[in-house]
Amino acid sequence: VSQSRYDKGESVKPFFSVTRKINGKWGKTTDEFDSVSGNLVDLDIKEQEYNKAKYKVISLFVQDGNEKYLLDLRFSITSRTLFNMMASLQTGENIKISYYLAKNGYERYSLRQNDQLVEWKYGLDQLPKPIEIVFKGQTQRDYTPVDELMENELIALKGRITGKKTATVAKPTKTANQSAQQEGDEPPPF
Repeated sequence: VSQSRYDKGESVKPFFSVTRKINGKWGKTTDEFDSVSGNLVDLDIKEQEYNKAKYKVISLFVQDGNEKYLLDLRFSITSRTLFNMMASLQTGENIKISYYLAKNGYERYSLRQNDQLVEWKYGLDQLPKPIEIVFKGQTQRDYTPVDELMENELIALKGRITGKKTATVAKPTKTANQSAQQEGDEPPPF
């Protein structure tokens, strides 16, 4: 799980926390890493729900010798950049995912394959534009179009790394604004 700490209002170096199965039960450890390396052997896209709000989680399975790591990432500004880099991969071999605090104070991921930085597949001008919604006088952004593109790219990557042909492609979904309008409610903030 990727996490960051905040100390007295200032961000502190982000990290991957470790959960291990000990005596048949899953438990958080004090182990912390800033990178995971090995072979990306699989990925899954799961829908989860919290407080009646549905969201998607991308599970990345990285194998390093006998160790297998599972990284669960929700769609966010930070994770979308990682997914954009992952869309450039042709194989899952010899990758390194790092999680760090950039000079501008924002959390970032980097992706390397064979010690070479992996570039984004899509430049900012090539990505779908987020939908802007005005809610109580403030503009919010709905990134559903970007998330659908990244989800489709990750499904294609899964096929490349597992060798399994998959017909599962993310179907366009209603934005939160469209769903709220159909139900007669005001749109939720994002």
